[in-house]
Amino acid sequence: MPKISLDKKRVLELVGKKISDETLHKEIPFMGTDLEEITKEKIEVEIFPDRPDLLSEEGFARYLSSFLGVKKGLRNYKVKKSDYEVIVENSVKKVRPFTVCAVAKNLSLDNKKLDSLIEMQEKLHITHGRRRKKVAIGVYPLDKISFPIKYKALSPDKIFFKPLDSDKKLSGKEIINKTDKGKEFKHLLKGFNKYPVFIDNKNNFLSMPPVINSEDVGKVNTSTKEVFIECSGTDLKALEQALNIVVTNLADTGAEIYEVKVSYEDKNLLTPNLKNKELKVNIDWINKWLGLSLNQKEFKESIEKCGLNYEKGKVHIPPYRVDFLHPVDVAEDVAKGYKYYNFKGETVNLHTVGSEDKLEILKNKIREIIIGLGFIENYSLNLISGDLQKKLGSKKTVHLLNSISETHDTMREHVIYSLLINAEFNKKNVYPQKMFEVGTRYVNEKNGVVEKESLACLMVGDFTVTNALQILEVFKKSFGINLELVEKDHPLFISGRSGYVLYKKKIVGFLGELKPEFIHELEIEFPICGLELDIGFLLEDF
Repeated sequence: MPKISLDKKRVLELVGKKISDETLHKEIPFMGTDLEEITKEKIEVEIFPDRPDLLSEEGFARYLSSFLGVKKGLRNYKVKKSDYEVIVENSVKKVRPFTVCAVAKNLSLDNKKLDSLIEMQEKLHITHGRRRKKVAIGVYPLDKISFPIKYKALSPDKIFFKPLDSDKKLSGKEIINKTDKGKEFKHLLKGFNKYPVFIDNKNNFLSMPPVINSEDVGKVNTSTKEVFIECSGTDLKALEQALNIVVTNLADTGAEIYEVKVSYEDKNLLTPNLKNKELKVNIDWINKWLGLSLNQKEFKESIEKCGLNYEKGKVHIPPYRVDFLHPVDVAEDVAKGYKYYNFKGETVNLHTVGSEDKLEILKNKIREIIIGLGFIENYSLNLISGDLQKKLGSKKTVHLLNSISETHDTMREHVIYSLLINAEFNKKNVYPQKMFEVGTRYVNEKNGVVEKESLACLMVGDFTVTNALQILEVFKKSFGINLELVEKDHPLFISGRSGYVLYKKKIVGFLGELKPEFIHELEIEFPICGLELDIGFLLEDF
């Protein structure tokens, strides 16, 4: 979760009411944010990924104002008509195909407001924009731009402008390789022979997204009164959401918002779209879900404290909120507005006898056995890189729909993968290394995703498959079971130096010596061998 530091004085000015530190300490944690610290100058909070609208003083103050009942309910935003136009050429289709735009006028920027705008932009890049991969935001002084603007892709040798904070013109290739921002984000344009750019009607380069703005046309300062805003990237919905957050924050400080016609080959968009969304709700269902008995008036009062409105069976949602997918999301806001500390506890009329879960007893016994063999236990995330799993031979990985990071976009198919990652992290430490983990793996089967509990062991140093067989032998004797070994090639291991473990003629694991190419990929200079066993079969006789 992103941690942000808010200017306390400015937040309270935007709320429009003096609020004691005691009240802030009490209320902020119940808004759905983690309060870190309140000082004389700052409010430090952690914001959940589903609330990017709270990443600025304006957005946070707007929510705080509703939550404390200072200015509750839905805020409506107007978008004025204009003849501004951005033309999207087909050349960007294979690079970063979408953009949405707006114009904001009547700005009053001082240093604090400008810093807030820049910080909000960067926080949106990191979170909602997936480090600019999905969304990149550009803000430009309107008086330096001639419309219509073209959004197109050009070969790097045809791109030539002064990057932000530079006094020298550079080509697209030079921008990528010589500037700090270019080096940081060059991977987003890797593999493309053309780069996206915004160019105005006088052939002035505004920017080369998602990397950097132009010094001549793309630098905003405290004297700027009117700005052109564009969001470009790969996900049109995410772009519209980011633009709405930016322009509503500016509107809350007195700016006037103007529409921009974005012309694609097959469609025209008028952006931003600041119309409120609607979601049908059933108050009885929400009451049952929350364990409350709110009437319509109480329901409406609760929902208004989260900046929403209720009318005729529908909840009205402002355009900057991106976290509503289902009525249960409404229920969450009702609970916040009702205030969690107002919920009354109930004694459950249920009598049970507790005992330790059989699986946990089994896991603890396995841990004792493997620790006794000199292994160190690891605890790893279940999420790992899909690219890594593919390299290691997995073909049916479980992918996340909305992963936050490319390094954590799939559920691990084998626990031993996590140990290999840990081995890479520990390559500078003393060898030999012996590590194990008892954890969950996720298998994509015909009937859906199946979770299985596994033991994985990894040995790095002067070890061979014989050492893995010794672990298997100890395992057999400790549990008094018969495990067979069938010599057979495995994608992870060297041919002829691997095998599968069978229990009652069913495959329950594998072992072997890691292939040299994988060891080289991990940049480790020692042999690696390991094994993995599904432990669920042990519960039958445990």
